[in-house]
Amino acid sequence: MQYPKVDRSHIVPRNYLDNFAIDGTIAMRMAGWPASKPVSTRGAAVRKSFYSRTRPDGSRIDDVEWSLAQLEGVTAPLLRNIGTAWPLDRDTKTKLAELFAYQLIRGPQWKDWHENFTRRFTANYPRDAGRNAKDRVAIEMAGQNLLTDTSRLTRMLSLGTKITAILASMHWTLLEFNRPWVVTSDHPVVMWPLSEHARTPQSTSMDAGVLETLEVRVPVSPRRTILMTWSEDPDDESPHVRGCRDHAANLNAFTIAQADRQWFHQPGAPTPIACGRLLPLSTQLIRGYTAAAANNSRRRGRTSAIVQPMVGIDLENRDIEVVTMTRKT
Repeated sequence: MQYPKVDRSHIVPRNYLDNFAIDGTIAMRMAGWPASKPVSTRGAAVRKSFYSRTRPDGSRIDDVEWSLAQLEGVTAPLLRNIGTAWPLDRDTKTKLAELFAYQLIRGPQWKDWHENFTRRFTANYPRDAGRNAKDRVAIEMAGQNLLTDTSRLTRMLSLGTKITAILASMHWTLLEFNRPWVVTSDHPVVMWPLSEHARTPQSTSMDAGVLETLEVRVPVSPRRTILMTWSEDPDDESPHVRGCRDHAANLNAFTIAQADRQWFHQPGAPTPIACGRLLPLSTQLIRGYTAAAANNSRRRGRTSAIVQPMVGIDLENRDIEVVTMTRKT
């Protein structure tokens, strides 16, 4: 199969950014800029040939870019209609979970994390495995192979299946606002670590682990955000929750802190941004939800039992098992 060559890769889908735009124009702010400027979504959140890889014969291939584009095309109408379709059926929820899972690991931050993790692993490989020069060369060559684009992108695709199962198994709440206060960024999926009661706005490292989260936040439009938790409330009763300006300011502060280079908002819309030590949104908005409840959640325990055997899963096996809870569970 011939895959289209892509020189300017969107690290966030353009059709996702279009939900924050007006007639294809979105307000963009670079880190350190005092104000936003209007840009086309065509040129927002792009990196040069970010998903290209090199075949053994030295030729270039953009098959991963093509695969991501297929997922983006399937989920674009689901994102647009999320308000009227809520609560989501299981199939829709799983498709969107897959989009959000890959969004978590398709950008520069995960690339940097993967490369640093690989270098640390190689450097700390058991000393008794490298007693002679031949062993040391083999270890170094293995490390270099793990740092290739092909190895990184293959790992990304494999890990995405596991993260999809986690996100699809979480309880989803649709947080809605009366005004277009919500911003997004070039790394819009934000995790709140389970171990942190309050925190200042900052980027969350992948070292935290998706299972070890209290909540996951995904802004989907200027007026809507999906809040994922380990609440044991029934999935078919996933609520709409009305948020206030302070909730939006909290949300935006972490979305902006998670950004690599750029954050975005609807042109002309206000962008409240909180500062200082902030509390998680889930414990404020979901009755009875606490860190202890999340830690002891049956939903989280069942999800862990599903995903742990998926480490190193064959890419040919794309079946995803999802935890669902009802009143009878």
